[in-house]
Amino acid sequence: MHLSTLVAYAASFALLSTTCAAANPPTNVHHGMEKIRGTVSTSDPFGGHLDVRTGTSTFRSFHLGRSVQYAGAALGTVADIAPGKRLSIVSVPDGAVNRALEVVVLAESLRGAGEGNYGWAVLSQHGISSLRNGTVIADPSTMLHANTHAVAGATLRTITLLSQDGARKYVIPANVPVVLVSPGDKGSITAHAQVVVVGQVPDNHEALYVIVGKRGDKLPM
Repeated sequence: MHLSTLVAYAASFALLSTTCAAANPPTNVHHGMEKIRGTVSTSDPFGGHLDVRTGTSTFRSFHLGRSVQYAGAALGTVADIAPGKRLSIVSVPDGAVNRALEVVVLAESLRGAGEGNYGWAVLSQHGISSLRNGTVIADPSTMLHANTHAVAGATLRTITLLSQDGARKYVIPANVPVVLVSPGDKGSITAHAQVVVVGQVPDNHEALYVIVGKRGDKLPM
């Protein structure tokens, strides 16, 4: 799986923990992977070891092999969503368009791979969500500045996302979580940094991907 797609999968894990009904307990395991979120406790990334504090007194340890991919992430705003930007959007159907639940804005260097629509198939109070990677296009009918309107007291914006399998329109609520993602390296893993680690179940002590928060940002991923 390409890094850009996996980053979006990691981000959308948050939807499981925040939108699942009480009758369906949240899980951090999906699509054969487990996401662990926390802060770096101790690390020797160049020696292949990472300890993550996941709670007041709980820790998880990971081996960092040669195949691990790294990314850096920071909080963004809807102002970062503009024509030409590469996005990964987790969304649910909303009439003739799709309503975004979370948006990942990808760095230019992550453009061109993993484009398309992925069946995320998570049933929540919002419906069944999906994941799509593509590029925002300057569609006159859905330009950000031309299609801003208020619905039920919330400001919404509409964009058109183009990928290899065509174009699709998305409604972007003003309060949607936005994360800016760029390639990273193991040198960015420092004490107390927030991280999201994805491991393959059942061998989840072997890290596959590590996303490191920049500037001390508390990520919604």
